[in-house]
Amino acid sequence: MNRRAASALLAVSSALILLAVAACGICLFGTAPAVTGDPTVGAAIFDAVCSRCHSVQFIKPFADLLTNNMGDLNPAMKGITLTDQDIADLRAFLATQ
Repeated sequence: MNRRAASALLAVSSALILLAVAACGICLFGTAPAVTGDPTVGAAIFDAVCSRCHSVQFIKPFADLLTNNMGDLNPAMKGITLTDQDIADLRAFLATQ
């Protein structure tokens, strides 16, 4: 392969990598985009997932401990999984209470 073709291939490859990274939402500087919570959606998640066993007053002090796999926090919550957006929404709801 000649130098010109190699240079063009490198440029195209670099552009494709940058597009792939941008499309998946990963920042090149190591921080993911901030997830903004919606308290209304968080209230619905709380009602559907948390309220069976917990009151708002109980969970509110532990909002920072919410995790994607709640079973890691407490085995009694095995099977309860939350997305990053779910966690942000729950935290936004709890902040309004």
